[in-house]
Amino acid sequence: MREVDEFVPQFYDTKPLTGDNPAVAAKIDAARWAPAFNRFGKPYRVAISTFGRARRLHFTPESPKGEVLAVYSNETRADFAGKPWLHLDVSHNDAGELVLSYRVVGRFPHANRLPVGDVFQFIVPQPASVRMAFESVRKMGGYCAGVLFFRWPSPYESDTLDPDEVFAAIGLSAAAPPAPAVQMADAGCAAVTCSDLYLLNGRPLQPNPVRFLVSSSQSIEYFLPKEGVPARLLDSNHLELRLSAYGGRRAMYIGRVVTASAARFTVGTAQ
Repeated sequence: MREVDEFVPQFYDTKPLTGDNPAVAAKIDAARWAPAFNRFGKPYRVAISTFGRARRLHFTPESPKGEVLAVYSNETRADFAGKPWLHLDVSHNDAGELVLSYRVVGRFPHANRLPVGDVFQFIVPQPASVRMAFESVRKMGGYCAGVLFFRWPSPYESDTLDPDEVFAAIGLSAAAPPAPAVQMADAGCAAVTCSDLYLLNGRPLQPNPVRFLVSSSQSIEYFLPKEGVPARLLDSNHLELRLSAYGGRRAMYIGRVVTASAARFTVGTAQ
């Protein structure tokens, strides 16, 4: 350590994702690690995870705790939430991360992608897990120079906390999640006015089902929902989108709307 100016202990991915280890983050024990880090006499910043991951588990008599067949970073909870052939179990690990386990209990309709008994598991950071890690780092004292958060999300990720969520979790801001909104893009139709609609949802991990109502300022002639998205035309001025528990995305393509003339769209939650 003589030649080192500063170092970064990373408290994530410290163990392989085995069947009995559903965790990305590692719990930070300040009493254990502060003496180990401070004894070097060098500034250090502790890295805290703010990203999630998914994995597929396969169970056999030889692997009763589950064999990890694959680890993913681009699977989406919305593709699993609310499906009748899946059973959801919700838990938290020692680091405070949310663990969503979707077990196949019926015939998987997509080319037998998952056999009955397999589990697709999402390990998701929570504001509480980040806050717990941050408070532990604050107790280290000595040469501890702060924290690093890994990592900021791309615009369409839903299992990685965005900066505003992280800052609110550690008390640097009191920002509430933004209200849902509709983003509209011209779909380029020649003979009619058509728009591609996206739901911007600041709370994609709500633990209860949510019903969104999208209102149009012009009469809707017809609506083409994206395949697999639970959206439908209610009447000439309203679309309905129903999301199952934990089934949201920060940015979700709803579908294409055709109107007689240019329209404005708004969205709200409904009972």
